[in-house]
Amino acid sequence: LEELIPLLKGRPEAEKAQFYFANTNYKQRNYVLSAYYFKQFVDTYPNSPQVEEAQFLRAKSLFRDSPDADLDQTNTTTALETIQDFLNNYTESQFRTEADGMSQQLQRKIESKAFGSAKLYYSLRYNQAAVTALTNFNVQYPGTPYAEQADFLRLAAQYAWAKESIESKQKERFVDAVAIYQHFIDTYPQSKSIRQAQAMYDDSRVEMKRLEALPAEGTAAN
Repeated sequence: LEELIPLLKGRPEAEKAQFYFANTNYKQRNYVLSAYYFKQFVDTYPNSPQVEEAQFLRAKSLFRDSPDADLDQTNTTTALETIQDFLNNYTESQFRTEADGMSQQLQRKIESKAFGSAKLYYSLRYNQAAVTALTNFNVQYPGTPYAEQADFLRLAAQYAWAKESIESKQKERFVDAVAIYQHFIDTYPQSKSIRQAQAMYDDSRVEMKRLEALPAEGTAAN
């Protein structure tokens, strides 16, 4: 069929053949090829009555080609952008519900990858970097199902960073740990991690009082 398409150029059958060829690749799970050929179809026949379906199937091809959450998510981002373009351009489409579902699945996959990357800093005990990464994660993905876990790990990382810091830097870092704890219990009062969070808060308060009782000394660089 691929060899026939150039021969049909300019004939009425060409449009149908090109759509059929793209769709055949999709059904055969050749998603990279089907995405390419559906785009080619749209570019070649922008006024075709099948443009909407072709745009949707191109987006669906990219969705199907999206890698697992632990792999690089560049293709997932491309798929998500393509689906969003479809939703913006075809607000009343019959494919809208399915496209919305695909968008949500890809968003969760990207969030999972981002959370895993931020969490890795904590697992490796790069506590300062973990605090920054987990803070940025919750800013970038408000409403994510990983929000509670990210906030708890941010508290744990901040507390650990304060504990391992030189004495002249500890007080300000314990103060930050207390502030993160207050945010955590206000936001997640029923969290299963409350007891662990409370223990870090209590020890932070004890350490702050200890540090306040020390004679004033010149501050040293970290």
